[in-house]
Amino acid sequence: MAQQPSSERHAAVSAYWDLLNRQLSEEAARGNSNTLDITVESAIHATIGRCTFSLDPPELLDFDLHSFWRTIFLAAQNFHADNPKQDTLLRYILYVREYGTVIRKASTTGIEPVLARTSNGQRIWTDLPFLAEDLYEWRRKEWTNMSTIQRGNISSFIARLVSVGVCGNALSGCALLNFREALETPSRSSASNSGHEPSIQDLMGPLCSWLVYAGHKLTSLVSKSFNEFEDMEISSLGELALQAGVSEPGFNPRRWAFWKQRLVEIHKTGAVDGVSDVLKMMEDMDEEGNMTL
Repeated sequence: MAQQPSSERHAAVSAYWDLLNRQLSEEAARGNSNTLDITVESAIHATIGRCTFSLDPPELLDFDLHSFWRTIFLAAQNFHADNPKQDTLLRYILYVREYGTVIRKASTTGIEPVLARTSNGQRIWTDLPFLAEDLYEWRRKEWTNMSTIQRGNISSFIARLVSVGVCGNALSGCALLNFREALETPSRSSASNSGHEPSIQDLMGPLCSWLVYAGHKLTSLVSKSFNEFEDMEISSLGELALQAGVSEPGFNPRRWAFWKQRLVEIHKTGAVDGVSDVLKMMEDMDEEGNMTL
């Protein structure tokens, strides 16, 4: 049975990561010029070293992983969508995934080397522990507090992850959340506002980001009617989609067609900029026969 951390050790580790996370938030506040990409690179090697030689149980290694992903999310949220550092962050994730599983080589005599795992049994780094869960939780907590630009930034980053299959198709649900919020929610106002709830105008940027960076993957999921999510609320239909007769949640051709229909309706009002760009990208994908099998 794995050794449980003492309450004192757990408290000390928790306090350390709380302090570090506050410092990371301060650096993120520098916006597009933040240097958190360098922090991420350093954290990779620090985490490998700690997992390899530390005697801490998996419950304490969890802190390393949660902080690592949080650093990446903070960086991506503040790097502009077209900043090459967004691709750098993606490369770091692919790097650790391909690094494989860290082997723990505890220095205490008699302890055999074992695979480094988190408390839920996932392998570090092979399984990218907590990435999908932490990203959805980050979006749930932070989305309404983000600026319009930050929403576009983080959407561009997640779309990049989805485009190359990080976590399989699990993260594609973030696209469904964006499209549902923008096109299937009746109470959404059209004009940009200074309140917490983003308007349709505010959400056009994230939709564009998904189509630019992961359009090929989205259309593939649509053609396959993909709906394999652990949390089915992610793929559920919004009120307007249900009223229009869309019956299946997740990605599917009927829902895709409804999104285009809604964009046409919104475009006719003339109240929202960028709608024609989103609609044209979707129509171009249809014409290119990008609904792959």
